[in-house]
Amino acid sequence: MKKKNMFFGLLIALVLLSSVFSGCVGQKVVPTSTSSSPQTTSTTTETSQTSTTTTETTTQTGTPLILAGISYNTETIDSVNHISLSIKNHGNGKATNVVVIISEDYYSNFDLVSAAPTIAINGNRFYIGDMVGGQTVDLNIYLKAKKSGVYSGAIYYTYDELGSNAKIKDLTTRVP
Repeated sequence: MKKKNMFFGLLIALVLLSSVFSGCVGQKVVPTSTSSSPQTTSTTTETSQTSTTTTETTTQTGTPLILAGISYNTETIDSVNHISLSIKNHGNGKATNVVVIISEDYYSNFDLVSAAPTIAINGNRFYIGDMVGGQTVDLNIYLKAKKSGVYSGAIYYTYDELGSNAKIKDLTTRVP
């Protein structure tokens, strides 16, 4: 009976440790808060059987609070680097013009292969757009290294209400 109780105690301890580390290892979350004026969002619903269009307008007031989680390759396979971001507005206000920025010292060593979902991209800037309170955007960026080496830089986000860049994480990738 003692071995059975010891086994269950060890099992519970392992589950607790794994749940703590699964959300923390390799990710850095940067909280930021700002003030915001009331925002208006519009929703349009169209039905395929009739030509009726319904428009609902709601006002979203409050403060946006963008947080981002990241995972990326620290060593590439076939020189392709995958950066996976989950960006969420935890606030109750709209964040306008949300942009993810990869530092030029890192990004200049890679060519863009693709980004999903399809968004506007200008150089090292990935334009997500507006995010209402509670909205999450999962962004996947694929980059191909121009040559072998070790490349370092950082990845940031910004939005109008923030007024500056907030660092998500320092990046270092080895390309064999």
